[in-house]
Amino acid sequence: MHHMYYNNGILGWLMSIMHLAFPIIFIFILFRLFTGRDNSQNHFSGHTPRNTPLDLLKERYVKGEISREEFQRMKDEIKS
Repeated sequence: MHHMYYNNGILGWLMSIMHLAFPIIFIFILFRLFTGRDNSQNHFSGHTPRNTPLDLLKERYVKGEISREEFQRMKDEIKS
Protein backbone atom coordinates (compact mmCIF):
# COMPACT_ATOMS: atom_id res chain seq x y z
CA MET A 1 0.00 0.00 0.00
CA HIS A 2 2.84 2.39 0.78
CA HIS A 3 4.46 1.51 -2.54
CA MET A 4 1.29 2.43 -4.49
CA TYR A 5 1.00 5.76 -2.65
CA TYR A 6 4.63 6.55 -3.43
CA ASN A 7 4.22 5.89 -7.17
CA ASN A 8 1.08 7.98 -7.49
CA GLY A 9 1.82 10.40 -4.66
CA ILE A 10 2.91 13.65 -6.23
CA LEU A 11 1.39 13.03 -9.65
CA GLY A 12 -1.88 11.80 -8.17
CA TRP A 13 -2.02 14.76 -5.81
CA LEU A 14 -1.40 17.25 -8.62
CA MET A 15 -4.06 15.61 -10.79
CA SER A 16 -6.56 15.85 -7.95
CA ILE A 17 -5.84 19.55 -7.54
CA MET A 18 -6.15 20.14 -11.29
CA HIS A 19 -9.48 18.33 -11.40
CA LEU A 20 -10.77 20.63 -8.68
CA ALA A 21 -9.14 23.81 -9.97
CA PHE A 22 -10.21 23.73 -13.62
CA PRO A 23 -13.98 23.87 -13.01
CA ILE A 24 -13.51 26.62 -10.43
CA ILE A 25 -11.33 28.65 -12.80
CA PHE A 26 -13.78 28.08 -15.66
CA ILE A 27 -16.73 29.27 -13.57
CA PHE A 28 -14.73 32.30 -12.40
CA ILE A 29 -13.86 33.28 -15.98
CA LEU A 30 -17.48 32.94 -17.09
CA PHE A 31 -18.61 35.01 -14.13
CA ARG A 32 -16.10 37.78 -14.92
CA LEU A 33 -17.06 37.85 -18.60
CA PHE A 34 -20.82 38.03 -18.15
CA THR A 35 -21.38 40.11 -15.03
CA GLY A 36 -20.97 43.77 -14.28
CA ARG A 37 -19.28 44.78 -17.49
CA ASP A 38 -20.30 46.80 -20.50
CA ASN A 39 -20.22 44.58 -23.59
CA SER A 40 -18.59 47.33 -25.65
CA GLN A 41 -15.47 47.27 -23.45
CA ASN A 42 -12.62 44.83 -23.82
CA HIS A 43 -13.07 42.15 -21.16
CA PHE A 44 -9.43 41.19 -21.19
CA SER A 45 -7.93 44.64 -20.64
CA GLY A 46 -7.91 44.17 -16.87
CA HIS A 47 -8.79 47.79 -16.22
CA THR A 48 -11.86 49.64 -17.33
CA PRO A 49 -11.52 53.42 -17.28
CA ARG A 50 -13.96 55.20 -15.00
CA ASN A 51 -15.05 58.78 -15.46
CA THR A 52 -15.09 60.90 -12.34
CA PRO A 53 -18.08 63.16 -11.67
CA LEU A 54 -15.91 66.13 -12.67
CA ASP A 55 -15.02 64.46 -15.98
CA LEU A 56 -18.71 63.89 -16.70
CA LEU A 57 -19.48 67.50 -15.81
CA LYS A 58 -16.75 68.76 -18.15
CA GLU A 59 -18.17 66.62 -20.96
CA ARG A 60 -21.62 68.11 -20.46
CA TYR A 61 -20.16 71.62 -20.54
CA VAL A 62 -18.16 70.94 -23.70
CA LYS A 63 -21.24 69.49 -25.41
CA GLY A 64 -23.17 72.64 -24.54
CA GLU A 65 -25.67 70.84 -22.33
CA ILE A 66 -25.05 73.24 -19.42
CA SER A 67 -24.04 76.90 -19.20
CA ARG A 68 -20.81 78.22 -17.70
CA GLU A 69 -22.66 79.32 -14.56
CA GLU A 70 -24.21 75.87 -14.12
CA PHE A 71 -20.81 74.28 -14.71
CA GLN A 72 -19.14 76.46 -12.04
CA ARG A 73 -21.93 75.86 -9.53
CA MET A 74 -21.92 72.09 -10.06
CA LYS A 75 -18.11 71.97 -9.98
CA ASP A 76 -18.11 73.77 -6.63
CA GLU A 77 -20.71 71.32 -5.30
CA ILE A 78 -18.65 68.35 -6.42
CA LYS A 79 -15.46 69.67 -4.81
CA SER A 80 -17.15 70.32 -1.45
